[in-house]
Amino acid sequence: MSADVLLAHDAPRGAIPQILWAPWCASSTLACAEQVQAVAEATQPPLLLHGHWHQFQQVRLPGQDTEVVGISMDGTEQSWLVLDLPGLEITHAPTAHANPDPFADLEDVELLDGHA
Repeated sequence: MSADVLLAHDAPRGAIPQILWAPWCASSTLACAEQVQAVAEATQPPLLLHGHWHQFQQVRLPGQDTEVVGISMDGTEQSWLVLDLPGLEITHAPTAHANPDPFADLEDVELLDGHA
């Protein structure tokens, strides 16, 4: 089985941002990353996109030709991307400024249960 793009919430184990990895990371987090790693190894996608760690990264998965791109949450152009198919080219558009508080816009959002 093969895939052109793997879209996952978590990073594969071989591409967890090392600056964020710490002993306090739960075993369930590691288990999820191991599952993403297994799928990446089984499908050998040229591109794997993920979020979860909220830090931009663009690295090659060790031992594979898979490029791993993690999306940031800092409000800069690294917080989102456009994926052009079928060429698998990633584009980041420049933004005017970084958002120092990415959750600031959520203060006035009404939650589903009616509480803000």
